Formats: sequence, structure tokens, C-alpha cells
Amino acid sequence: MKRLLISGLLSLLLLPQLGRATDATYVNNGTITFPPQIDATNVINFGTFNFGGNPTVEPFDTSNTRNFTNSGFMIGSVGFRFDNAPNTGSRILSANFHNRLPGSITADDGFGALVQLNGVPIETALLTPSYLWVAATNIINQGTLTAGGAGILRLAGTNVNLSRSGVQIQPIQARGSFQPVFTNYFTPDVAIYDYYWGQTNQTMDSSAIIQGGGAVVSSPWSAVQFAARFPFASVSGFAKLTLASPYGGSFYTNTLATTNISITNITGGVTITNVPLTNIVQAVFVGLPEADNVDWGVRFYPSSSFGNPFRTVAVKVAMFSTNVVSATPELTSLYLVDTLASETNRSFYTNFTSVYNLRPQNYLLERRAPLEYFAGSSGNADFAPDLLYKKDFASAVVTNDYGAYAAFVDNIASRPPNIPAGTVTNLPGRVEVFADTLDMTRTRFRADGLLNVNARHLILSTNPVVDCENLSYNIGSTNGNLTIQGLAEESVARFMGTNYVWSGLWTNQQNMLIENYAPDPDDTNSFIPSPITNVVEVRIYSMIMYAGDLLTQVPVVVNSLVTHSTNVVVNDKMTVVQSFLTDAQNFTINGGITFSNTFFTDTRGATVTISLDSWIGTNAPNLKFFTNNGTLKIPNEAHFGDDRPLPYTAFVDHGTITAYGQTINSDYCELGGNNTTVANYTVIARSGKVEGATLSSGGDLQFSANVLKFSQAAIQTDGRLYLSVTNSLFDSGGASGNTLACNDGFSLLVKPQTGDLLGTAVNTLAPTFAEVDHLWAGADRGPSKAGFLNNTALGTLTLTPGSYEAQFPPLFLFAGTGNSNGLYVDMLDLSQLLDYQSELAIQPNLVIYYAAAKLSFTPSGGQSARSVS
Repeated sequence: MKRLLISGLLSLLLLPQLGRATDATYVNNGTITFPPQIDATNVINFGTFNFGGNPTVEPFDTSNTRNFTNSGFMIGSVGFRFDNAPNTGSRILSANFHNRLPGSITADDGFGALVQLNGVPIETALLTPSYLWVAATNIINQGTLTAGGAGILRLAGTNVNLSRSGVQIQPIQARGSFQPVFTNYFTPDVAIYDYYWGQTNQTMDSSAIIQGGGAVVSSPWSAVQFAARFPFASVSGFAKLTLASPYGGSFYTNTLATTNISITNITGGVTITNVPLTNIVQAVFVGLPEADNVDWGVRFYPSSSFGNPFRTVAVKVAMFSTNVVSATPELTSLYLVDTLASETNRSFYTNFTSVYNLRPQNYLLERRAPLEYFAGSSGNADFAPDLLYKKDFASAVVTNDYGAYAAFVDNIASRPPNIPAGTVTNLPGRVEVFADTLDMTRTRFRADGLLNVNARHLILSTNPVVDCENLSYNIGSTNGNLTIQGLAEESVARFMGTNYVWSGLWTNQQNMLIENYAPDPDDTNSFIPSPITNVVEVRIYSMIMYAGDLLTQVPVVVNSLVTHSTNVVVNDKMTVVQSFLTDAQNFTINGGITFSNTFFTDTRGATVTISLDSWIGTNAPNLKFFTNNGTLKIPNEAHFGDDRPLPYTAFVDHGTITAYGQTINSDYCELGGNNTTVANYTVIARSGKVEGATLSSGGDLQFSANVLKFSQAAIQTDGRLYLSVTNSLFDSGGASGNTLACNDGFSLLVKPQTGDLLGTAVNTLAPTFAEVDHLWAGADRGPSKAGFLNNTALGTLTLTPGSYEAQFPPLFLFAGTGNSNGLYVDMLDLSQLLDYQSELAIQPNLVIYYAAAKLSFTPSGGQSARSVS
């Protein structure tokens, strides 16, 4: 492990030399391995700067440089800073920064540092952050810019052109876990956090580990301690691992001692046979994530003690992916080493980075491949259901030594504990781009903590590739048109989650009965059975490792989405979790936007939440024209124009919108998609059209309009259906195919001046026991065909009762809104009513007229329902 060593001489060399004039140009055509002092207006690199063996405390920079050009390679720990740093005064922007093809600039994280603990040096895997900062009026990147997993890559300029280039954060580099000599402390590998631990002995049923012929493998309940403040810590203090087939497995057996015995067969022949006295069995079971890009393996490595026949077990679980910047394969690995059987170390190591947490000394969990894995051998035995317990063993109940451990493996180098909302902007492994004008055409981005893009004018964003789970965009277009495309995937490949392991070591005895014959004392020519009993000591080790909770894909969230342009089109599918703002007048969704209150999982597995849950007026203060051709999901309320001084000019939905409650207030409203609410759904418009739409409301559903048309509409409300239309309410006639269903009645509050719904079927359902009320403002024109013209006449009205209770039937109550009203129906369907007298009530101020009826009873007097011939 390399260590950070900065000499006093180096520190002095990096200081500016007073009185020395600034050179016009500095050019490098060779290889420089020691950080030089550069004071030049123009810095040009055709060769290599490689400070990997001579790291700096601060990012390497130059003095008084206005123009940087790199056509070669620059590698430094802890990085580089490209700006104009005068000998006196504050830093300012350089004029130009140009990283040409095939230029590559890499800022590596610092190596693990040595710290003192009670006078003993401890080497840690904690990373020193890397920095790659560029601040220039004009930034052009045609090559690759890279920073480490614990670092920051920041580009700030007036004109930033990243077209067809690569900008990336390296995946976490394996550092290894360290157990310092003469101490009980360890330092974990990067971003590995203890979850629980246990190591002692117990009495267990060894026959219960392999169950169902191998369909299930299960450890016993084992006492463990949980990490401090872990939110899901078991009160009982016990843990158990269970794997269901399919799972991976590897098995090792060895016979340590044998003996020769003489066996007589039934004919009197004698054979000398070698039989075992001591057997070794090691069984490893590995539960894997359900993904096709996961690799795994098990190796058995000899003990450091010559007399110990057990082998150290090393398990690898890895994920294959592709680096989007280099387009090369990438392998993220996790290794677990267990010495419970092969070594004598017991007790616990204390985590130096969190003195409350422990790890059993027999386990080593790290990202770096250990010697035991590559130098070990694979198993030499096949699986058998009786591998760990056979029926002729002395006892199923044994006393074992066991270890148990779990750790959370993160894909971000470090996180502050209990991250509050917004702290994602401080996560390491982030890329930040600040520009007045930005070109991201086919740019390849990879980051871990965050990709933050802030640009007043996004020139082009055609086909960029963005590989990061946390995003933040504040982008605009000064030409009035902004298209968001290729800025967010729905998920990205990352390896993270909690890994669990249990292993046990015990001994059993197997009684082997070997068929043997002895001479019959009563008949010297025959032999009688006289079996030989051979007692075999069986030493058994078993490990159960569960890696099934490791994620290979994580959802992408947009921490903040802010857009500045007259016309904004969203073609990506995005989950926005903290803030959303658009000052657009025209906003179109062709992809999808989901507001979510789920933010991320912290290092202890806890879900941290925030509350971006509603679409309100301040989200889109200037919006006039809203169009949805994709999906919009709002956990709470969606207010489209009703909570601000002016309504929308036009609201058009041909996609899917879901919200807890939704209100639309727009001069023109066109609904042609799928709209679903848990609570009320309200539409307020001067002119509206519901055509080919499916609307579903868990509460009331209300339409208020001057003009409203239904065509091929399917409307369902668990509450009440309100129709308040002043000028014209109509459909397309008999072929309209509309269905309106309600569970708490319906109300036509005012009679429209014109229009009918003769192509509409209305189904009103009365739940069990309930009374559902219906108000109707149609004019009573008597039993005449005139009542079916411009009187909101219905095509079909069906009364559907819920399940019946004989003593408490539901009731359908109909009433007019005035002194005398009429409800005209082409087909009145009462066929589902069992008792006309008790289930239907019509108030004196309303008459229901029907051209035809479907009945399951014979009408009698007392109800105002009349046939129109």
C-alpha cells in the first residue's frame, strides 16, 4: 500500500519564486514524474505528466496561465486545478482550456493514510479526495476527464463544449481491509459498513441445515449484535440465514486417516480393505442476486498451520457492466474470506472508523482480491442431500463454533451519517458543470455521487449518455426551445446492498457397518453374518453466504429539475425527488416525470425521504400550454391551473396521469389518456373534450364547463359524478361508446342549453345498505320525443345494486333540481333490481321518461317513470 509522503523540500518547490518573470509558453514533450513549478501564460502538454509516485497535498496548478492545451496524458494524485492563479491576488478564469484528442487528464484519489493508535501506526483504506477543477472562459474537451471515486470533477466556464467527449468519476478502487499487527483494530475497505456480528458456540440441529433434499439451506438462529443505531435491529438479538434453490454451492472433502480391516465373504474368502477413520467435509452455499450479469466463485486455500486439514474459504461475488465513457467491460467484485475452520483466530476486531462496530476475526470482507482466492482451488466433491448429516451419524444435535456477520456495501465512497435532504450535493464522486453556454452532444458522463449540470443555454443535448444514479439539472435555452433527451436513464448498473454470512464448525461420528462373515461353529462348511462396526470421526464446516440483497441496478433520481425556456419538451423518463420548477409557457411530456418522496438508502440501509409530492402553481408559474403524451405520477395533489390567478390556456392529456387528487383549470381541456386519482378529480374548463380517455376517481368526479363533449370515454368514480355544463353537453351520437359509472349517484346541476348524451351509458351503483342520490336538471317536456332533443337525454341508464341484505336493501333516490324536471332515457335498465318498491324512489319534482326498459318486475303505481312511445 503506497502512503502519502510529502517532503518539506517538495512543499518549498511548489511555492512561487518571488521576482521571477512569467514565461510566455511552457511546452512538455517528454515525461514528467515530479510536480514542476510552472509560471507561464500558455501551458502546452504533448507528453506525459505522471505524479502518481509523487502525490501532492493540494491539486497541482500553475501560475498566471491564460491558455491550457493538453494533447497527452496527465495523471496526478490528488489532482489538477486549471485556472489563472496570479502570484498575488485572487484566482480568476483562464481564457482557454482545451483537452484535445486523445488527451486524457486523470485525478486519482489519495492513498490510504497512516494514523497513530496508542503509538501503533494503522494503515487505513480511507481515501483522500481527488480534484479536477477547470475554470476558463472557453472550455473544450475532446478527450477524457477523470476524477476518483472520492473526488470532485468541476467544470466552470462561459462557453463549455463537451461534444463527443468523456467526463467521468472512476468506480471505487479496491484498497483492501487492514488488520494492524499487535492491535484488535481493523479498517474496512472503502464504503463497507458493519451491520451485525456474532461469534461463539451453540447447540444446534445439524440435520436441519440442508432441507427438502437441498431445496432449502438454512442456518440455525444465532446470537448477534447489531450496529449502533441500525434502524432494523432485531430486538431478539438473533439472526438466521435461509437460501432457497437455486443457489450456488462448492464442496470439499478429504479423508485424513484410514485403517486396514480384514473382511470375510460368504464363501470364506478374506479381503483386506482400507476404511476411513477421520473425514473432512466443507460445504459452501452462496445465495446470489437475481441478475444475469453476476459472477461468483468459491476457492479453498490451505491453512497456515501444517497440521490443520481444514481449508480457508474464499468467496467472490461480482457484477459485470460496461463503462459508458470508455465502452470497455467493467467488473465490480466483493470477496469474503473465512478462516473459522482453518485458523485459530476467534473473538472480534474493532472497526477503527466506528469504534462501536465489530467484525469476527475469522472474516475478511473486501473489494480487493485476496491471495486465498486466486491461489486456492475449487471444490472436489459433488453436492448430496446428506452432505452434512447422515442417518447413521451419532446424533443430529451437536455443539458448534460459529461466526455470523453482515455488512452494507455502498457504491459511493463515503456518506455523512443520516443525510438530510439536499446533502446529495455534497456526496463524493460527483461531476459538476457550470456554464453560460453548454454543448453536450454525444457527451459520455459517468458519476457516482451526483451529476450536476447548470447551464443558461444548452445548445444541443442530442444523444448524450448519462450514467449516474443522482442527477441535478438547472438548464435553459435562450432560443426558446429546450428538449430534454438522453439526460436520465431509469436505472444504472451499480453494485450495492447488504451481504450476510454464517459459518459453523462441528464434529460428529458415523457408525459404518461393514458386511462380514465368520465360520459357523455348528457347520464348518458355512459362514454366518458377523458385521464389523467402524466408527468414523467426521469434522464438518459449513458456510451460508447470502448476497441476494446486493443490487445490480439502482434507480436513477433527479434531485432537482429546473428548466428555463419558453418551450420545454421532456422525452426522458425521470423521477424527481427534491425540487421541480419550469418557467416555460409550453411544457410537453413525451417521456415521463414521477414526483417521489423516496430519496435514497443511507449506509445503514435506512430510507431517507423528502417531500416533493405535489404539482402546484409555483412549480410552473408561467405555464399556459400543458401537453402530456407520456406519464406523469404525482404522489399527492396535482393542481393544473387552479391554485394561481390565471388558469392554463390549454391542457391536453393523451398519456397517463396518476395523482392522489387532481384539479384541472384550463380554458381548453382535452382528455384522451388514462387519468387516475385516489381522491377527487375535478375539471374546470370553458371548452372541454373527453375523447378516448379512461378516467378513474376514488372520490368525487366533477366536470364544470361551458362546452363539454364525450366520445369513447370510460369514466369510473367511487364517489359522486357531477356535471355542471352551461352551454353544451353532448356526445357523438349512438356510436359514441361512452360509459359513465358512479358509486354515489350523479348530479346534473344545471341544464345545458344544447346537447344530449344518447351515445352514453350511465351505470349508477348503490353499495350494500346505502342510499345513493341523483339530481337532474333536465326539462320536463312530458312523454314526448321533444324531451330527447337538447335536453341532456341519456342513451342508457342502469341501476346496479350491490350485494343484497334482505332486511337492508340499497336505495336509488332521484330528484329534480327545480320544481319540475325530467330525465329522458333511451334505455332504462332496471333488470338488476329485485324489489322495485323498496329500491327505487323518485321525488315528485322529477319524472323519468324512457323509450324502452329492461325489467325484472312488473311496475306498479306510485313512481314517476313513464314510457315514451
